[in-house]
Amino acid sequence: LTATVAMLHEAIGIVRSPSPAGLTSAQRWAVAKQCHQGEVDCLAAVRAELPEAAPVRGGGGAKQGALPRVRLCVEAGVLGSPEGSAVVSHVLGASLLEVEGRPLLEVLLVFTSSDSCVFTEQGHVQTLPQSQLVQWSCRLAVAGVVATSPGVTISFGGEVIVQCRGLDIASLYATDEAHVTLVPVEQPDPHVWLVGPVSLCVDQAGTVLGGAGVLTSRRQLTVCSNPRFNAAGLDREFREWIHYHLLIGVDHVVLYDTDGTLEELARPYVNAGNVTYFARWTSLFGEKHQRVLRGDFQLYPETETSDDDQVHATGINNRYLFDPQAESHCVWLNRGRSEWVVVLHNYDEYLSSANGLRAGVRKEVLDALSAAKAHSPISAIGLPMYFFGGPPARSSGPAVGRLIHREESPFCEPHFAAITGVSPSCIWGNPLMAPENTHAVVMTHWARGRSATVYGNGVLKPGLLHVKHYVDIFGERCPPGACVVHDDSAAWAANALQF
Repeated sequence: LTATVAMLHEAIGIVRSPSPAGLTSAQRWAVAKQCHQGEVDCLAAVRAELPEAAPVRGGGGAKQGALPRVRLCVEAGVLGSPEGSAVVSHVLGASLLEVEGRPLLEVLLVFTSSDSCVFTEQGHVQTLPQSQLVQWSCRLAVAGVVATSPGVTISFGGEVIVQCRGLDIASLYATDEAHVTLVPVEQPDPHVWLVGPVSLCVDQAGTVLGGAGVLTSRRQLTVCSNPRFNAAGLDREFREWIHYHLLIGVDHVVLYDTDGTLEELARPYVNAGNVTYFARWTSLFGEKHQRVLRGDFQLYPETETSDDDQVHATGINNRYLFDPQAESHCVWLNRGRSEWVVVLHNYDEYLSSANGLRAGVRKEVLDALSAAKAHSPISAIGLPMYFFGGPPARSSGPAVGRLIHREESPFCEPHFAAITGVSPSCIWGNPLMAPENTHAVVMTHWARGRSATVYGNGVLKPGLLHVKHYVDIFGERCPPGACVVHDDSAAWAANALQF
């Protein structure tokens, strides 16, 4: 395990060869040991086997093209595993894309154990380490016709992505449903890691999606939230946040919660087609994770309370266990549906700009950015975040008109800057992402793109697009004397947000 973790930390993503010419499992473990002991270059050793499928430069990266659109039939994810298995598989997404001119079926998964252990890093669930080393074979079944191809495994810690290359997809052009099964190779207990069959819904090119996926045209921008909780009593803050983003041109918002308290607030927007809502997100991952939310896990006799970990008499209650998986799920949900997605974690984060996006986000930013993506394979752009707070300009009313003072510079996390020595790492993660070119969101703040794509910090001119974080909405959180720069660029929207 130690050798594996060392290898994972060294290599941004694991890519392994499924071909007979690739390394065997025993050889892979030997490489991991050498990596851990410093005898080989970890990154070179792992990636030398088979480079990840790269997007076409100048062709906009991965794309939907004229291919059928493949998606999970159960869009909230699939919880399932063989009966009595020690491993539980959670399938969060699936898509069929064109990469390098060839079809590529991808499946997004998280693996947890069926015992009482919860494997986390910094409060977020991580996929079981061994799942990052498993080699799968892909089986696509359509009306009795089965196509098989090797699978390539990619992981960034929180999830596993299995790429199925070389599949014969001819049968997909005449169906509306298919099934994919991931069969483990070279495993002593193959049934433990067997995934599926997973039901896939197939929408032919040009088809208008039905049900929860109603879509008359491809959206330009979708907002993804973190799973929220205790939303009762936040009616005003929630409505201001939703209406503001619809006002500036956001096409759709995807909401998650852990406790169902958003249901009443979200219902009118769901009915109007503005919102997709996933209630009790953590419950999809089994009872033991619900126990963590309730505080049933005893960690230490005495533990200090922090913002993220609320200590109860019986243990610790972490509300943020599956936040990264929700964001990655939202990215995959919007493949083929939305040109861009952006993460806004809570109702105090507002997408804006130096002039307040008065002309709308599409006209001011996205049209030009989408044109740039057609010539350069952009996967994501880290947006700067400004803290807003301090003495309010008025005693009541929407935050955009009430809190008009900010810190002088965007928020910078010095810990990450010190580790990397690279200034763009200081941009605190509200990633704007191209779904087809983005694999996952790591630790809720950083996007991980398809290889050979551009993580575009610095692509946008300063002030063209950023996040206004109204930290004082939920209490005085801006440090004394910090929010002193006058900035009422978003105050123009206040009159439209009076409820």
